[in-house]
Amino acid sequence: MKARAESTPAPSASVRTRRAPQPGNTVPGRRSTPTPTARRPLVLPLVLVLVLLGGGLTAWRVFSPASGGATTGTGPLAPAIAAPTVDGGRFALAAERGKVVVLYAMAAWCTSCVPESTALGQLARAEPASTLTTLLVDESPQSDTPQAVRDFRTRTQGPDRAWTIDQGGAIARAYGITSLDTTVVIDHGGHIAARYSGSIDLATLQSVVRPLL
Repeated sequence: MKARAESTPAPSASVRTRRAPQPGNTVPGRRSTPTPTARRPLVLPLVLVLVLLGGGLTAWRVFSPASGGATTGTGPLAPAIAAPTVDGGRFALAAERGKVVVLYAMAAWCTSCVPESTALGQLARAEPASTLTTLLVDESPQSDTPQAVRDFRTRTQGPDRAWTIDQGGAIARAYGITSLDTTVVIDHGGHIAARYSGSIDLATLQSVVRPLL
């Protein structure tokens, strides 16, 4: 499934997207110079055009996982996560501050989740653990067990850590996750930098993550 950039219900901050701002309307020029009285009716339309252009630029900045030149600290703060892992440990997002965190929603039975799990494993092994960590969240708690998730990790050669089962759906609710193959990239300051719906490959992961490291 081809990935598409997905908007987050973010407030006012900048999460990058591939959508460019739409060009604004232009007011055609006139040969004659209007009198001050004739200009007044244009003030409100011009203000509206400027507001729309500003809104378009803001929307582009807010919802954008753009490639290259990534900036940090400008997206919405990522919701807190504190969850047990399938290996008996515990993952706390607050403890990962200073690192880039890639959160990926998957399920042990999900065949479309295999490629990105493999790509995340390759990414995690290529970057220092001191700068990057991953959190793979199993969103099928009714059917998946810790052993099933560990087997999936082995089968897909996924990253070593961290894997959790979203019991009760707290992580899905906090991050607005409604489907598997959802990826959220969190910068080292704890801000959401990018979000994707649909499986993404290693090259895409690298293009988003490496500028943040």
